[in-house]
Amino acid sequence: MDQPFAYELPVIKLTATLETLSSGQSTRWRGLYVYWYVADGALSADASGLERMWLMGRDLIHSGTLQRWSYISFFAACKPGEEDATFERMKTLIKASVPQFQLTPAPQDRAKLTSRN
Repeated sequence: MDQPFAYELPVIKLTATLETLSSGQSTRWRGLYVYWYVADGALSADASGLERMWLMGRDLIHSGTLQRWSYISFFAACKPGEEDATFERMKTLIKASVPQFQLTPAPQDRAKLTSRN
């Protein structure tokens, strides 16, 4: 991400395959599903949910406030072999749209953010 400052957005990327049969002809499609979780001042791409649970518990104990997490997701379909190009287009869309709706961690927290693919 470039806005409001440079940081890595942690995401989980899943790839799915759909094969259909119509009139004896098989057609295959690929789907890319990218998602992450965001809360006030926190981001998570932990598929198990343990990181979010830990952060929620820690904040509840320290501040008495239960963090509210949002689930952000993007999906795109493509032909087999076009997954990398499709993911690059998705990254462009994510980079342009996320600063419009997502609050980010404070600049001092940038070093804590890592990308998980």
